Amino acid sequence: MVRSEKFYDDMIGSKFGKLTVLSKSHWDDKRKVWFWKCLCDCGNEAVVNQESLRRKKSGVKSCGCLRKETIVAEKENLVGKRFGKLVVISESHKNKYGEWFWNCVCDCGKTVSANGNSMKRGNKKSCGCLLGAHSRRVNTKHGRSTTRLYQIHSSMRARCTNEKHMAYRNYGGRGIKIYEKWMNFEAFESWAKENGYAEDLTIERINVDGNYEPSNCKWIPLKEQIFNRRIPKSNKSGYVGITYKENLKKFDVRLSIRKKPIFIGYYDTFIEAFIARREEEFKYYEGRYLYEYPDLNKIREVYKNNSLLFSKDGEIPKNIEELTNKEESVIPVEIIQED
Repeated sequence: MVRSEKFYDDMIGSKFGKLTVLSKSHWDDKRKVWFWKCLCDCGNEAVVNQESLRRKKSGVKSCGCLRKETIVAEKENLVGKRFGKLVVISESHKNKYGEWFWNCVCDCGKTVSANGNSMKRGNKKSCGCLLGAHSRRVNTKHGRSTTRLYQIHSSMRARCTNEKHMAYRNYGGRGIKIYEKWMNFEAFESWAKENGYAEDLTIERINVDGNYEPSNCKWIPLKEQIFNRRIPKSNKSGYVGITYKENLKKFDVRLSIRKKPIFIGYYDTFIEAFIARREEEFKYYEGRYLYEYPDLNKIREVYKNNSLLFSKDGEIPKNIEELTNKEESVIPVEIIQED
């Protein structure tokens, strides 16, 4: 039943410790409780809520004077004494209740002001470092959440499982999954260390369309991971860096080096533009290619209405290898497959 100010126990005249209830004070609508005006044996008045008065063990028993009376009147000199990790070095101050505070140095090196009674009762044993150490022990699962390998594992999981992650559409959105045992960091860490992980390496999927699993992953230098990437779905020409200029009736070919675009040239057909772009990739990246071979089906779709845009004779090869074989002197046959 929800408490209402209409319902209350008449507590006038009741005695709680040193407090005698005189009259109702007010109703607290937020806390749904009555407050009562009380007279303490010491002569002071206090306004206390009904629930606090009724609690037997932790309830209010005075206007505050009872606490002062329980404090030892004579100050005990604690200088030089040890309490847990704290050693008292000097007097600090006395609070409004008459309790003395002492300057202490902790074994960890920090200095702190501590309540003398709290130290004697065993409630204060350090500057706070003991609590922090205990909290770390309780909340620590494996203790490696700040390591680079853990960040790699965390990022890998996010890309494949978190739909809100910015890279999800290129990983989890394409059906790329993580080997079930690798969902556990310790299992992934064990595989990584057994397979050559080092701080200057990054994880690489051998097949860019394959899953993150032991048979499809290896560790490589970060600078090598830029090679043989997938051609973005947003690409409309058939290959990255190639754009058909309608006003010029030519293909514009460019290559970006350290985020700076380099103009390669204008070409009449896609095959000429493709060969030029691959040749520049091979030149700037020391025999490596930035992107995988283009999707032949996509190219057929792009140039089906005007096959002369593809090649001078209008012929489209049956498979992508023919593109390589036609220009073998320009595009090396051997391609190093990287993620």
